[in-house]
Amino acid sequence: MDVKHKLLMLVFDLVLPLAVGYALARQHRFRMPSVRKMMTANIMVVAPVMALMSLWAVALEAQLIWLPFLGVAMQATAGGIGMLRARAKYDGPLDRGSFILSAMLSNRGIVGTITVFLLFGEAGFAYGQLPDEALKGESEMTQPRRPRVLLLGDSIRMSYQQAVAELLDGSAEVTGPAENCQFSRYTLESIDGWIAELGTPDIVHWNNGIHDVGHNPGRRPVQFPLEAYLANLRGILAKLRRARAAIIWATSTPVHPKRPIKATEWSWRNEEIDAYNAAACQLMASQGVTINDLHGIIAAAPDTLLAEDMLHLSSAGVPAAASAVAEAIKRSVKCEM
Repeated sequence: MDVKHKLLMLVFDLVLPLAVGYALARQHRFRMPSVRKMMTANIMVVAPVMALMSLWAVALEAQLIWLPFLGVAMQATAGGIGMLRARAKYDGPLDRGSFILSAMLSNRGIVGTITVFLLFGEAGFAYGQLPDEALKGESEMTQPRRPRVLLLGDSIRMSYQQAVAELLDGSAEVTGPAENCQFSRYTLESIDGWIAELGTPDIVHWNNGIHDVGHNPGRRPVQFPLEAYLANLRGILAKLRRARAAIIWATSTPVHPKRPIKATEWSWRNEEIDAYNAAACQLMASQGVTINDLHGIIAAAPDTLLAEDMLHLSSAGVPAAASAVAEAIKRSVKCEM
């Protein structure tokens, strides 16, 4: 509940009734019998009805049947102790009533919670500790926890991450490193830090490949050998398995067939991308990892789905890839459930 709603509740539940009551009392509009009738109606009708109506904000589950019994036990214990003390301490009914009411309100959290723990065990104790917010729609007890999804990959991943988060809004918490995951060795060395920073994932959608298979004259080696690439993938896979995450492997997307190959610039050959993809998919299949074929989606329409640089995703390619990623994650969520 945000500050605005809390202020509105404060005004309408406390400030406004007090102000209206004070104004009416000053003008002698109500006599004591009328006030007693209003208080009785509030206690006997309005409060119970409002309490019942508030249950519509709660996810109705079988264990909620215990809530009325827990409430009675909590109030009756504190009130009963207050009644015994009131009889010995006060003579007048107003003094006794005030003492009992104070005892019920002040001791409900301690005496009442201990009582429901003795009667109903840990579940009773948990319900007794619930603040008002816990019975609203924002509570983890009224809404199942959304799975945390970690997206790993290079600039292709970075281009579709926001679109995936929007497609999965409300059903999953999508996150990913703010930086480019680059080549597989870099991901292997960085994955522990990313998980520590972003939280342990339930599902990981992951790709490495374009940075490994590309020929970059500005680095050594110019191209990472296939054997080294696969060894790094095994290491990353082992670390993700230790995190107990469900893993989805995404194939590396192609470059446009007409993209020029220059010895002085970072360049790619689609036949090499295919070879690295095939070896990675063989590894993932042997380990029971789900495969999301992003390569096949982009390769089917490179003119439309690749940008002018013939490497990155176009304005049409981003939603196409994001949709495939979101669908793969949804299927994984269903399998996990």
